[in-house]
Amino acid sequence: MFTTHNNMNVYVVTIKYPYSDGELVSVYDSMDAVMNRLEMCRLHGVDEDEEITIQCQELIGLGKSQERLDNVRKYHNNKNNND
Repeated sequence: MFTTHNNMNVYVVTIKYPYSDGELVSVYDSMDAVMNRLEMCRLHGVDEDEEITIQCQELIGLGKSQERLDNVRKYHNNKNNND
């Protein structure tokens, strides 16, 4: 079973290559790991037409997703009762 800590951030690196329609998407747990990936790109030689995007995203665990779902259900239940 996959478990995560609440409020954990991950870094999503997307590399779009000019010679294909696809893209490479990798997810890292730290900015240091992202920097290692960028260094690998530099060592391999980055094509000037390659597009590299880095995004910081929140990784939501089961507990947090359940809390959010319960809040939405409560909101809609209260809204329906007030109509």
